[in-house]
Amino acid sequence: MASLEPGCVRSVLQGSGGARRKGSSSAARRPPGHVSRCAVSLSWLLHFAAQHHVRERGLTAAQLVELAVRPPTTGPRCRYAELLLRDQEDQDPAARGAVSCGRPFFFVSHTWVVPFGETLHMLETHFRPEQQRLWRRGSDGRPLPPLRPEEVFVWIDIFAINQHATDDLAALWEAVADAEETLMVLDRRGSVFSRIWCLYEAWQTSRAGLGKLRLLSYGADIESLEKIFIDVDVRNARASVEADRIRILEDIRSDPAAGGIQGMTHTLKQALVRAAVAQVPPPDEEEQDEEDAAAAAADDDDDDGDGNDGALPASAAAAVSATPADADLVTRLYTAAWLCGMYGKLPQAEGLYRRVLRLLERSMGPHHTDTLTCVSNLAILLQVQGQYEEAQALHRRALAGRGRVLGAEHPNTLSCVNNLANLLYDQGQYDEAAPLHRAALRGRERVLGCAHPDTLSSTDNLANVLHSLGQYDEAARLHWRALYGREAALGPDHPDTLVSVNNLANLLYDQGKYDEAAPLHSRALEARQRILGDAHPETLGSADNLANVLHSLGRYEQAEPLQRAALAGRERVLGPEHPDTLSSLGNLAVLLQAQGRAAEAEQLQRRALRGRERVLGPDHPHTLASVSALGELLEASGRLEQARAMQRRAMEGLGRSLGAEHPHALAAASGLAGVLCRMGLLEEAEPLYRRAVAGLRRALGRAHPDARAAEEGLEGLVQARAAQRRRALLAAAAGPLGLAGAAGSAGAGSGAGLGMPGSGRFTARAVSGGGSGAGGGGGVGVMKVGA
Repeated sequence: MASLEPGCVRSVLQGSGGARRKGSSSAARRPPGHVSRCAVSLSWLLHFAAQHHVRERGLTAAQLVELAVRPPTTGPRCRYAELLLRDQEDQDPAARGAVSCGRPFFFVSHTWVVPFGETLHMLETHFRPEQQRLWRRGSDGRPLPPLRPEEVFVWIDIFAINQHATDDLAALWEAVADAEETLMVLDRRGSVFSRIWCLYEAWQTSRAGLGKLRLLSYGADIESLEKIFIDVDVRNARASVEADRIRILEDIRSDPAAGGIQGMTHTLKQALVRAAVAQVPPPDEEEQDEEDAAAAAADDDDDDGDGNDGALPASAAAAVSATPADADLVTRLYTAAWLCGMYGKLPQAEGLYRRVLRLLERSMGPHHTDTLTCVSNLAILLQVQGQYEEAQALHRRALAGRGRVLGAEHPNTLSCVNNLANLLYDQGQYDEAAPLHRAALRGRERVLGCAHPDTLSSTDNLANVLHSLGQYDEAARLHWRALYGREAALGPDHPDTLVSVNNLANLLYDQGKYDEAAPLHSRALEARQRILGDAHPETLGSADNLANVLHSLGRYEQAEPLQRAALAGRERVLGPEHPDTLSSLGNLAVLLQAQGRAAEAEQLQRRALRGRERVLGPDHPHTLASVSALGELLEASGRLEQARAMQRRAMEGLGRSLGAEHPHALAAASGLAGVLCRMGLLEEAEPLYRRAVAGLRRALGRAHPDARAAEEGLEGLVQARAAQRRRALLAAAAGPLGLAGAAGSAGAGSGAGLGMPGSGRFTARAVSGGGSGAGGGGGVGVMKVGA
């Protein structure tokens, strides 16, 4: 929109509340010269642009208004469309039929600061017959015949608005409501999302009816779309007149249906995703036949002998390569898949990636670099959804193929090394993931440099593995390096930067630095809500992680609603059996236990354990976290034999997978020692406590809550053994009868008196805390990097 005088803005804002739904009969009742009936035909618009050499001169919309719109309308002080209507009455051939006058039209939202030729190009592309076949459909979903240029009418403010007065702008919202759709023209710089009037028009469209907003983004590349997507924020939108911006923001905030400024921002982001998906046609019969053939071939496909992947066999590849894929369709599919994945619409993204992969295999072959890129992206998406088995096959296929075609040191090959290492990490195979991440980091430092975003991804990913292996000092150095580097290279609110914020906060949490972790998790959560939305998997991971910190700080009333929201969101978005959902389930159980709600906590913890055993396996560190947490609940309820079995399983399993000196294994040893003390088995418990105290002090420091709790448990045991010896001496002095009585009472006393404060709680918290970091926001973050 053009900049407007304050009075004009007031009239628009006052009239905006009555926007009508699409199909309102009010459009037909408006007079012929009404502002909502002043759209111009596309054929006339192209003629006008050629007449004034708009493209050749690179004129912006603002310059076009000053040079070609205002001069002929200065005398009558009218809209340019009114001149065209008068010319129609005079039978001017160029103007005949140029104005809509009530015929269906499209509202065009664009900026005045970019060359108007870019807007023309977007409109021309959108209304080409081949493009119309993709989006122009009837109410039954069937394609409609494409419109000819003289049948297409577009409402453009420079012609429909009186550039000499402001009175008729009060009906702007009526033009939006009466239009078939609003076409929001997305230029290469994303300027449309930085102008408050364009955003306001988009918001008015969303009020007029769902599905009426369409973004025209033809020719935009993935990198530019990513930046546009991240930067969209209505609060930062600009206007030529500051009063316009202030009043528009006030109007948005005053409407409860808008969801506030943040709600409006995500309405626009959802429109960006929908627009990309809308530009993808449904599979035609030929493509569907190929899909069925590919599925059948996959059922019969054996390894091709070079151990590289699960690509189509040579016969199938030859059969499908005869029909080249439409490169434009591949681009549209890939763009839609990428945007869906970024915005957390994972199943939709998966379907699109699978479709583009089939087209690339058909046209390029299963070993082409473009095909392997799609294989890698699909693998990452499946990994995010917890489909580890298929993801691993695809990761290994991409790594082998790229290594063979591009070489071991190529950046794309190193990305595959990084991605496979991430998958091994998510599967709990930390010892296998660590050397791969080190190799990827060294290679990226050599090839790309230390400050490259991919190098910083490897830095952060290696830090995560070292964190999970208990090597906290080196992990902290790498996390800080990755965070500072990403802030400098990408900005403080880039999704990858927020991954580093989240992962560093998880490390600080496991180090017991809750006061330092809390503001970082809050920062990640607030930014992810603003950029990705409340329902995005990474946002839900941040909510879960912040709830864990608030729990550890004793702020239960704040932690519980946040934890429940994270669990509900993950169940809805990822499914009840997803590893991240199970992490939230276990973390909520630990929180409820801390509040004394043992029965509810045990029910949730058993569900988390069953799910993790099924999905991750019985020896995954996250599964063993649930084992330890359930052991603690059993101990608290007096089921000591069962508790001992659970804590022993956790200690031995964590020792095998992480090493006996890992903080989580040591915490489990301390938990087992606490159960043994409750059972009166002090001699068996003492060496476990001593090992746990020495190891936790060494790994975490004396001040860490887990180290302190283990030390308190050992002190309690030492005091109990001293009391036991005193009673034994007294009993010996009292004679045979006294000894028997004292021994009985000592056994009962030692069992009842050695439930040291925190001895069980810190065990579950320490193990599940690490699990929540890897399986929650950190897991999604690691997965996202290196795509």
